[in-house]
Formats: sequence, C-alpha cells, structure tokens
Amino acid sequence: METKTKGGLRSNSGRPRGTQKTEASDIVARTRAATGATQEDFARTIGCGSSTIRRYELLGIIPTEGAIRTKLLAVAKRAGVSLDKAEEVTP
Repeated sequence: METKTKGGLRSNSGRPRGTQKTEASDIVARTRAATGATQEDFARTIGCGSSTIRRYELLGIIPTEGAIRTKLLAVAKRAGVSLDKAEEVTP
C-alpha cells in the first residue's frame, strides 16, 4: 500500500516509491564506517555532497552508475568491504 504525501507517493516503509533496499544497499554505511570518515569527509572522497551520503544511508540505496559509484566501489575495495552483491547492482 502506498500513501500520498506532499513530496509524492511513499510506500509503507517510508521510502520514496522506486527505491528498494538490496543486499548491497548498506555499502555506503559499511564503507564509511570501515574508513572512519565522517559523512562530510566521505562525501568529499567520492565526489558528492554530504546530503547525498545521508540520503544513501537513510534510504538504504546505492548509486547505480557514474563516477560516484565507481569511486565508492574503489574506496570500499581498498577498505576491505565485501562487494559481492554491490557489483551486481546495475542500472
């Protein structure tokens, strides 16, 4: 079931419609924790804003394409974070 809100349709989970938590969706939080970086520092490292990192962590989503995804996966690999499922997520 979905509910209509001022910002659009939301599922019962509270996430915007069209976002889904996958097995790899915690890759941002796990990688950031492994590096010991703040959201702001981690955002600078992968080339986005800290609000983007907060959104990725809050909604449990990961970028599916582009430079941010490439940098995220590279940092995760260097930090020793398992990427098995993250690398399978495609646009």
